[in-house]
Amino acid sequence: MTVNHIDLGACLRCGICSAVCPNDVLREAQDHTPYIAYPEDCTACRLCEERCTFDAIAVKPGAVKKSSEIFAFRQYLIGLGLAEDGRGDA
Repeated sequence: MTVNHIDLGACLRCGICSAVCPNDVLREAQDHTPYIAYPEDCTACRLCEERCTFDAIAVKPGAVKKSSEIFAFRQYLIGLGLAEDGRGDA
């Protein structure tokens, strides 16, 4: 996982982190609390960390996977029937 930490004490639940994530890694619970839904899809682009004005998100450098590698692995798992093709609601 590259999204390493969400500091819920500093988070104001504004939703910007989940809105800017290009890979839908971060989601919001019904009370708008962010959570890491798809850590395996994180490419450590740091958009969530950069856009959070409350410093509530820390992205761990290293262990970064390229989007193409993640996509290929996901397609492989779908082909084996070990992953679903759609994400649905969290």
